[in-house]
Parts: sequence; structure tokens; C-alpha cells
Amino acid sequence: MKGTPPNPSEEPVPYPPRMPDESVVTVDLEALVQRPFIKSLMDRVMAFQENDYGGEVRMDWKAGTYYTGVFAAHLATGEAAYRAAALAWGQAAQWKIGSRPFYADDICMAQTMLDLYLVDRDPLYIQDISRLLEEYFEKKSLTPADVHSHLAPAGEKPMLGRNLWWWCDALYMAPPVLVRMHAATGDQRYLDLLHRLYWDTIEFLFDEKVSLCFRDASFFPPDPATALERDKIFWSRGNGWVFAGLVRVLDYLPINDPFRPRYLELFQKLTRKLVTLQKSDGLWSSWLNRPDLAQDPEVSGSCFFAFGLFAGIKRGWLDRKSYLPLALRAWRGLTCKLDVNGRLGFAQLVDSAPGPVRPESSIDYTQGAFLLAASELYALNLSPADLRALVPARAPLLLMADAAWTMSNDDPAVLADEHVYLGAVNSAGRSRFLAYRINPPNAPSIFTEPLDLSAWNGRNELNNPALLRFENKLLAVYSKRDADAFWNWRIASIPEKLPGWGRPRIQWSEEKSFSTQSAAGTHADLARLSAENGRIYHFFRGDACDPKLTWSDDGAETWQPELHFINSGDGGSQPHVRYVDNGRDRIDLIFADEHPRGISNHSLYHFYYQGGAFHSSDGKVLRDMAEIAQQPLTLAEGTPIQNGSGRFTRDLLHNLEYDAKGQPVVVFISSSEGSSGGDLRYWISRWNERAGKWISQAIAHAGSRVYQDEPHSAGGITLDPENDRVLYLSSNVDPATGAPNATGRYQLFRGTLDETGNIQIWEQLTFDANRDNIRPFVPRGHNGGACVIWQRGTYRSRTNYQMDIYGIGF
Repeated sequence: MKGTPPNPSEEPVPYPPRMPDESVVTVDLEALVQRPFIKSLMDRVMAFQENDYGGEVRMDWKAGTYYTGVFAAHLATGEAAYRAAALAWGQAAQWKIGSRPFYADDICMAQTMLDLYLVDRDPLYIQDISRLLEEYFEKKSLTPADVHSHLAPAGEKPMLGRNLWWWCDALYMAPPVLVRMHAATGDQRYLDLLHRLYWDTIEFLFDEKVSLCFRDASFFPPDPATALERDKIFWSRGNGWVFAGLVRVLDYLPINDPFRPRYLELFQKLTRKLVTLQKSDGLWSSWLNRPDLAQDPEVSGSCFFAFGLFAGIKRGWLDRKSYLPLALRAWRGLTCKLDVNGRLGFAQLVDSAPGPVRPESSIDYTQGAFLLAASELYALNLSPADLRALVPARAPLLLMADAAWTMSNDDPAVLADEHVYLGAVNSAGRSRFLAYRINPPNAPSIFTEPLDLSAWNGRNELNNPALLRFENKLLAVYSKRDADAFWNWRIASIPEKLPGWGRPRIQWSEEKSFSTQSAAGTHADLARLSAENGRIYHFFRGDACDPKLTWSDDGAETWQPELHFINSGDGGSQPHVRYVDNGRDRIDLIFADEHPRGISNHSLYHFYYQGGAFHSSDGKVLRDMAEIAQQPLTLAEGTPIQNGSGRFTRDLLHNLEYDAKGQPVVVFISSSEGSSGGDLRYWISRWNERAGKWISQAIAHAGSRVYQDEPHSAGGITLDPENDRVLYLSSNVDPATGAPNATGRYQLFRGTLDETGNIQIWEQLTFDANRDNIRPFVPRGHNGGACVIWQRGTYRSRTNYQMDIYGIGF
């Protein structure tokens, strides 16, 4: 395996690999999922393996796994030849399994014999199995010889799951046998034994932090509490045994069994982790949790994962629209590893840890695992209409790769000149810019590389630039968080007519800077008022975390010294602020009295600036600029929006816009009952001129925090500036009910408000099972229809992220 891993202190968990931007649902997929085609591959795979056996009757776990796939193929297709092959194998083995009943590998063969028994009900099929398994009920202790364990010390151990099924492969070999024995005999002892042993094994081998199983105790890190995920070794096929084994247990576990929800929960937990580790070719690597390393795809684990995904979708355990595209990507990848004779290459041969694979490597258990996956896909019987249903009604477009912005800046994107201008910071910490051509007549203009704005790297999402378009210019203002006592800016000249081919000829000035009072400038927000001769205002958070502003009267060529215009109180409370301007004569500001991490009673206030002075919501003049220079405003002078002493507290602002009458509207997050990071809610508040107060109401469930350090940072909400009755939000729960969603991921939703202010229509826009969709933003000037930009990827903290910018409506 090649590749130099990143510095663990900077990147403790490798990022999931990026999936190709193109849809998996392309015209070739229609052929790949046709039943005759699937059946032809299954025929070839079985013919190859039977020929490879050359008439030899194998009686081991490898053949046992192969024949589970053969009989599954019979159940899916009804093809007699598959059943005949499984029956002939059982007869040739004289319906006997291995001689060590407590060694899981030796009883794997019993699965197919039991499957045949449950169809034919011939007692001969399970006579030997029943006799050997009866010993389980009297067994009190185990020796290393019983379980064939090289890890166990001399002497006896209690009859516990961790001692019996001490390696994770055993969870495919043995538990499906016990649950089938219950189905065959009705003997409750088999289920009681299964549950007792299975969950003790999971408690022993399952890593709750990573949501994967260690192969055995020899893979445990020296210090589990502090071990980094990247330093742990999780084996693809080992977890494949667990994943596939769960399906084969659940298929025969009674619906009313009290442990059934627990098995389903484990299956879904594994699923949610596994789909983040799938590679762009649809397959998985042998060292499962290191997709960042240059490993060849490994098909034995990949077959089991594809089987589990298809099975979960068919049985309704997994959401079809979210997971089927990933399962089909895996299927396409597997078919590419199958030669014309039915041999599946790139299989890791018998081993107990991740290892290299070769194109020619093929083995019977992988052939069986392929049959399992193919059988489930065959049973799904997908039609062209089923495939078309997987294509989103509003297809997301990749606008800018490796790009993120903070939730704390306004206008990270500007829509003008047949382009959307995007400002962002990449994962290396460089502030960047990209002009994306909207509906271009010539495709090359789409594929321009982002341009570097900053001459420095500063890995922090707060370093993204704020953008402002005016006249024939574009202004970008940005800073390096808490590093330099100045702001950087550049001005670009934009030609009146942009070329149809190649890059837009946007000429950026050299990077300039203007000083601030301390090295704490962040959270840039820009506004330009035509009624003030085009004065450009720059609002930001400055030293001591208080709101500051500066302005330019010469088109951002020079800037006035900063003005401390609001005093938040203790000089370190980091109040969240949102700004919006009408472009003519007014700027509105919404303030929280401090960061929601700091206090439990957390209120919101409103001011607006107009005609050289700041006002309260009812139009009362508070102070003009000259007076503010002598005495900054206090929050108590603002108009209250939300009282933090009420039921819902710890508000986090997200977006501020104007309604059709030019009155401000704000959307924000508030935590239920003052809780921290759990049941978050989205709220909307409007200024009611007649009542002389702000009217607030909860409109949606926001779910939980995006990352640990910010208890109230949900996925984000934004208003459509062209239609204040439309909003976009990100949530990892059902926004209408708060119930868990199908994936546990943050998905994007479009909501339409009725006249009472409640959401009347919900439209889910994303269905990602392996990536989060957060921080939506709608640029002004999109001329109606659905239009939104957001970030998709993996976000762990403001300095640890791998995001891309996507859009709908461009």
C-alpha cells in the first residue's frame, strides 16, 4: 500500500473519498440490472467455481460460504440448477459438517443444509447438525482446542461470545446457523443462545467510535480511549462477514423477537459507516478505514457490502433513494472485475488482516459472495422507471471543488454577468475565487480552476472572502483569523461582455491591506448604498470580539479607520451578527447578546442604519455616526426579537433578508428547553409594524449540532431574497416531525410558507447517504424558481473539513 498519511495531529480521521460528480444512473446501468444479464453472470460464476472444484467435495467454511450464495441464487431466480448443485454438495458430504462444533468455521456448512431442509423438510439433512449443536446447551467453558484459537491462553474460559466467536468472521459462520435451527425446530433455546453469544461478541469486537468491528483482540489499540481512527486497522472482508451475517440472521429472526430492533440498529450503524468508505469505482479497499491510501479494490469485502446494501433496500431497512445509487455503483464495480469465464478477480485470499490483492486472485467464498449480491439485485427486479426515479428532480451541480465558507459571513456568492461568483477557503487554508458560467453556451468556461486570493494559507473556514459586485467591479475582502492586524482586499475589473470560450477575463488587483487595531478581524460583511454616493461599508468582528465597521468612499481604494459601533458588554462575548442591505439607503442588523456557548439566556436584538444614523425597529433615531464614535450603541438600545429567558433559548442567527414590503425577516436556530446540541429548532421572526414588535414562531426541526465544539451549529437555514415565503434548510432529521431521517446525514430541504407563516410544502433536495449537505445560501437576482448554493462533504470543525460547493438552479 502506497501513500504518505497526513500528520495525525492535523488529520486524525482520513476524509472519505470523493465520489464522481456524474450520476451513477446512466444508460449502461439499464443493461447491468436486467434480470437476464444478472442471471447470465450468476450462471457463469457458478459454472466457473464448480469446474474449479473439479468434482472434489470441499467441506469447509470456504465452500460453505460459496453454497450460501448458490442457494440464494435458487431462491431469487427459481433456477433448478442452483438448487441441484447445493443438494448434490449436501448429499456428497453425507449431510455432515466439521467435527468441531464449537469452532464457527466448522459449522458454516450447516447454513445451506438448513436452507434445503426448510424447503424439503427431510430430517436427514439436519440430523448430524442437530446432534452436534445439542452440545452447546450443556457447555459451560471453552478450551483453545474447542475454538481453534491461537490467541487464547492455556486453560478454560467461560462459554461467552467473545471466547467462542473470538474473531469477527465467526459472525457469518455460526449465528445464521443458530437462527435457522430455531426456524427448523421451533426450539427457543437456539434464539436465547444466539442473543447471549452474539451481543457479547459485539461488545468485545465492535468499536463504537468508528462503527466497525475489529477482526480479533490482536487488533485492539494499546489505549482505546486515545487511539486515532487512522491508526486502527479494520479489515474489509472481516466487516463484510459481520454485515452479511446480519442479513442472514435477520432473515430468519422472528418479527416479534425482542432483540430484532437491536440487530437492525447494528445493521444500519454499519451501513452508515461503510458507505462513507466506498471508493469512486464503487468498491472498498482491504484496509477498510484507509481509503486515502493507494490500495487496489478488494472484491470479497465489496461483494458482502453490495449484498447487504441490496438486501437492506429490498427488505425496507434502508431508504431506496439514498442507498440504491451506492449499491448500484458497487454492482457496476464488481461486474468490471468479472472475466468472461465467470472468475471474479481481485479477491483477497485466505487471511486474517488487510493485504494486497491481484487481478488473478480468485477463491470460492468470493464467488459465493458475488452470488449473494447478484441474487438480491435480481430479486429487486429494477425497471428503467425505477432507475429514473433515482435521478433527483433538481439535479445538483458541482460549482467549486474543495471549497467551504463559514456560517458567519453574508454573501459568499454573487450572481451577476451570467456568472455566479464564488468565494471560499479550501482545505489547505487558501482563500480562493471562482467564476462559474451559468447555462453556458460553451462548456469550457465551466472548467476553470479557482484563483488564489490570499497570499497566505490559514486553515480556517472563517478565512473565506466576502464578495461585493458594483459597477464593473468585484470586491473581495478577507483576513487570516486571529493572525494579522489587517484586512486583505482585492478588486477585480469585469469586462462588459464576457467571452463565450475559456476563462472570463477577470483582472484582479494585487493583494492590498488596511490595518485594524488588533489581530482579531473576522466575519466580513459588505454593503454598498447608492444613496450615499456608493459608499461601501465593511462590517466585521474586531478586537475584543465587538462589532466594528469601516467604509470606503472611493470604490474600495482606501478605507477609513475602524469604528467600534456596538458594545456587547464584557468585551469578549463574541456576539453573533447578521447584516442585510437594500443596496440603496438601508442596512439592517440582528445581534445576539453573545455567543450561545457562553450563556443560557440568549436574546436577539435589531437595529437598522439609514440616513447616517442607527435606529430601533420602530424608526426611533438612536445615534448618528459622529455620536457613535464617542459612545457606541448597547444591545439594550436595540429592539428585542427573541427573549432568551423563555422556553427556547441559546439562539444562533443564520440569515436576514427583506420581505416584499421591504421589512426585515430573520431566521435562526434555537435549542429546545435550553438543551445543548440535541433537539435544535429553526425559527422565523418578522417585524410587525402594526403591533410594533417582532413576531417569532418555530417552523422546523433542525436536528443536532454539526460538530462538537458548536452546540447550536445546525446544518443551516436561509431565506430566498426574491421570495420571503421560500426558504432552504439543512437538517439531519425530518424537518416537519423531528423523526430520524433515513441516513442520519444532513440533507437539504426547500420549504414554502403559507400565509400563517407555517411550512406548507416540503421538498427534499438531496438524498446523500455518505455526505452531509449544509449551510445553504441563496444569492440575490436569480429571477425566481428554485435556486440555492450549499456545501457538501465532510465537516468536523472550522479547521478540519473537506467540502465542495454545489448548486441548484444554475
